[in-house]
Amino acid sequence: MRAQKLIPLLLWIALWLCPLRSSYAHPSPSSVVMIDLTVDGADVELRLPIEELLRARPLPGWTAATTGFSAAHRALLTDYVLAHVQLTNQKNNLPWRVNVQDLRLDHVRDPIAPDVVMTLRARAPQRMDHMKLAYDVISHEVRSHYAYVYVRSDFGLGIALAEPRLVGTIHFTEQSITVRRSGGLWQGFRAVVALGMEHVATGVDHVLFVFLLLLAAPLTAHGHRWSTPRTMRASLWAVLRILTAFTLGHSLTLALGALRIVSVPSAPVECGIALSLIVAAIHALRPLFARQEVTVAAAFGLLHGLAFASTLLGRNLGLGQTLLTLLGFNLGIELEQFGLSCVVLPWLLLLAQTAVYRVVRMLCGFVGAVLAVGFLIERVFATVNPLERWVLFLSSSAKVGLLVLALGSLLAVLLSRRMESTAAAPRSTPFAGKT
Repeated sequence: MRAQKLIPLLLWIALWLCPLRSSYAHPSPSSVVMIDLTVDGADVELRLPIEELLRARPLPGWTAATTGFSAAHRALLTDYVLAHVQLTNQKNNLPWRVNVQDLRLDHVRDPIAPDVVMTLRARAPQRMDHMKLAYDVISHEVRSHYAYVYVRSDFGLGIALAEPRLVGTIHFTEQSITVRRSGGLWQGFRAVVALGMEHVATGVDHVLFVFLLLLAAPLTAHGHRWSTPRTMRASLWAVLRILTAFTLGHSLTLALGALRIVSVPSAPVECGIALSLIVAAIHALRPLFARQEVTVAAAFGLLHGLAFASTLLGRNLGLGQTLLTLLGFNLGIELEQFGLSCVVLPWLLLLAQTAVYRVVRMLCGFVGAVLAVGFLIERVFATVNPLERWVLFLSSSAKVGLLVLALGSLLAVLLSRRMESTAAAPRSTPFAGKT
């Protein structure tokens, strides 16, 4: 009897849960509004699902096989979006000038149903305060449609390009949102310092290059081979000179590139960085430019600085904020580079005093050269790095590798000193003291 009463209850619960589970498994496509706040306005990127967009604004002649937009479709979509997107100052409701910069199809989210990606450029009529976004694209017809609004970059808010922040959602019952500009120069400066540190920490090629430079620094060259280790003081002085030269080199081209004084295509720069890794790896195996490390480090620094500059391009900042961004980003690079050197260098200096260092140096140099060749293949042929799996593995195991290096260095030094003390101890003879 209890089972008979329980069955209807279970059926009711199942029926009640089914719609929730179904809606979760097949969510309706949503839009994404990505905002880059500038000195005098904002750049806004709209990512609109095509199926939802066609329900709100049909395009005559559009089919699923269409790969682009005709001039008529572009005009219809442009007029439609500009009619449903308004940007104003929060305080006085002065409207901003909004223009469509780009319109394209994108298949990143869904290979079958693409997104319509539209880039808007908005400029405030006077000094900009907090921005109010009135938005009902698609949602005015499709009431279940949501738009997620992100701020991707804003110097005053301390938001970097790689760190978009969700500021709200827009739907049929909530069709406006205010993007507040708070914070200040110090907050923005701290953010770009952190961005510079993150750029080095996540840049495997840059970390590998610095490590390869440090690998040969504790040694002296005799002909075409590495020989006796330097003293601790001499090693520290050599490392300081190499890192200073590298810093000066990349700081110069970073400034020139970020200020658009020098512009070099990214492809040859990235290929050049891969070649610099190969050269540094070979130098760690056999001296290529003995007593010329400072000059070579400065030259390679010029190349790496151009790559760093690409991170700061397209931020649409004023001159003052650009200079602060440049200073903070470079400071972050130096702090992370200095931290890396402080963490790795002591163990390399200890290990260099033992016979084990030759094996470690040869192994690290060989692995570095192989990884560099993978980077070069990726960038020359514009394909997937054939060693991507190993690059990801090594980068994710960096902390474990550092721990192994530290323990191995201590163990090698202890064993070396024990062997030296054993060899130096006087040997007793069985006839000592007898005539």
